[in-house]
Amino acid sequence: MFFNNIKISVIIPVYNPDTALLKEALNSCLNQTVKNIEIILIDDGSKVSFKNDIKNLISLKNIKFIRLKQNQGAGYARNIGIKKAKGEFIAFLDGDDYFYSSDSLEKLYDLAKKTNLNVIAGIPFQDNGDDFSQIIWSFKDYINLFSNKVANIHDYQICYGFWSFLYNRKFLVKNNLFFNDLKRFQDPIWLFSVLNKCENFYGSDVRFYVHRVKNMLNFNWDEQKLKDYYKGITYLVRESYNLKLYDLHTFLYRKSLFWEFPLIQKAKDTINLDLTLEANNLINSFNFGVITENEPELPVISSFEDYKNLDIKKFDKFNY
Repeated sequence: MFFNNIKISVIIPVYNPDTALLKEALNSCLNQTVKNIEIILIDDGSKVSFKNDIKNLISLKNIKFIRLKQNQGAGYARNIGIKKAKGEFIAFLDGDDYFYSSDSLEKLYDLAKKTNLNVIAGIPFQDNGDDFSQIIWSFKDYINLFSNKVANIHDYQICYGFWSFLYNRKFLVKNNLFFNDLKRFQDPIWLFSVLNKCENFYGSDVRFYVHRVKNMLNFNWDEQKLKDYYKGITYLVRESYNLKLYDLHTFLYRKSLFWEFPLIQKAKDTINLDLTLEANNLINSFNFGVITENEPELPVISSFEDYKNLDIKKFDKFNY
């Protein structure tokens, strides 16, 4: 029976998806050379039904379609997928992304079996329509880890791009590695938890995942999503310092200068939401002794008011 010998479960949560891009995502799964994969497509309470638009695809035996009655968030939907999955390994795919090539999953699966490790990393790429390039998350040269090396969280101080990994399902379930209930920023915390839990993972040179770039400042944010976002990143800033992941700690500050703090101003301008308290909590979570030792030229600020008085363009070379 097909469902008794599944190698990989691909979990795809969607909410009001672009059906053309979703079809591309599904076909990038269906065209994989690895045999016996299942695709778990989870409709996270979309406002408009799209099932008829993709009925020819979801009628296939290896696609499970699950519709949630109300929108619960991508993390909740992924947890449903993990619990429903039957595969030996789990991969995640966003509904508007795609796998790099038809043998991407097979290559990572083979490496997982060969190395006997629970987590295998592939190389992520970004596609913004005009540019196609490898994603470089950090200011340090972590790119060298994608050269068939065993690594750990201290070697790879990055918590973004959870979809560029393959995960052993039993390892996730045994260690209760499920996504939290934050509406935003749940996936960096989840990847951080996974990499912290596994003693080692394998950094392969397999070109694995393509992420379609979205402008974070154009997202449809509401108060709950924004507050969850800052709750999540503040937690990660504190944990990165506690675990002496100082490169990650510095990276999160650099990112905050060019993304998190401008987003706070955007919230004020568009929905009149004052997140000064969240901004100051985030700023107070940084250890600037560690940060300036890593990057002496980065500005030191003590409040969001200090940030607003910065000429941020002077520090543009630090924009990750």
